[in-house]
Amino acid sequence: MTDHLTGFPILLIDDEPVFLDIINRVTREHFPGVSFISCKNGNEAVAYLTQKENVRPRLILLDLFLSPMEPSGLTLLIEIKKQLADFQLPIVVISSYSEESLVQKAYDLGASSFIEKPTNLRGWKTMVKNMLDYWKDNNIPEVKPANEQTPSVVPKTPPYK
Repeated sequence: MTDHLTGFPILLIDDEPVFLDIINRVTREHFPGVSFISCKNGNEAVAYLTQKENVRPRLILLDLFLSPMEPSGLTLLIEIKKQLADFQLPIVVISSYSEESLVQKAYDLGASSFIEKPTNLRGWKTMVKNMLDYWKDNNIPEVKPANEQTPSVVPKTPPYK
């Protein structure tokens, strides 16, 4: 697990180190206030989220396909939603595949957004910039238990085709 926390912590759950490296480079360039909490599997992510003393992320990026030895991203999405039932926290599912049935299933299980992983560096830069512009511009509040904050609507983008 990697911790470099500043103003806008994001929990990244992905088993591919190259993804963290790419997103870190792109983010440093455009959003120096963003930091990542990196977990390579579901066990690490759930352990991090259940420790009350850990900094709560403002956004979660969840890879849909973790290693075959791990539960799927959809299974992990259910577990994270259960662990964070008292919090309003956007979860963005990311995947190299965007089959319509997978996208719809992710939304049905509570994903706030679904993004297909780009295939080249230019695509990564565009995706990260657009994603962070969107989520930071929507003024995601610092995460507090739902009973301690006024309700807010988490934008839910429709599955794209």
